[in-house]
Amino acid sequence: MRYFAILSVLFLFSFTKSASDKKLILGAWSLYELKDADGNLTYSANETEQKRITDKTVEGERLRMEEAGYDEATLREMIAKQCEAISQTTLVFDEKGTAKTSGSPSGITTESGYSLDEKNKVLKMISKEGAEVSYTYVFIEDKLVMKSLKEEITLQKKK
Repeated sequence: MRYFAILSVLFLFSFTKSASDKKLILGAWSLYELKDADGNLTYSANETEQKRITDKTVEGERLRMEEAGYDEATLREMIAKQCEAISQTTLVFDEKGTAKTSGSPSGITTESGYSLDEKNKVLKMISKEGAEVSYTYVFIEDKLVMKSLKEEITLQKKK
């Protein structure tokens, strides 16, 4: 009898499927990290990481900043405002294949289409104008990491 119970449980687990990527992607996401094409972190929702990014940016831009007549405090304030705007960005994926971005630094809400190739782990974003960007993607806990040739975007699921 125990043998039958164990087989039943194993049978159940072997046919139990985790949620599909098409279901996992649905809902609202906030920007967690942005990386450039070289893998350099350019934004992070983690305050410690963002401070490191800001310090590195200020150091790297010191000469240009002085030439343009800005002081360090002004540059840091500009970066902080930009990061605040980025942190307000929300991306919402719906069942109809529409992705809406709101609260972006431009303040404009945009809408685009998206499609998932679950087998090859490819997410395609298609703008209304027809421009298409392909990302390889992976879900890691409450995060969605999307990589293209130009950038890496990590989104965190909003609760």
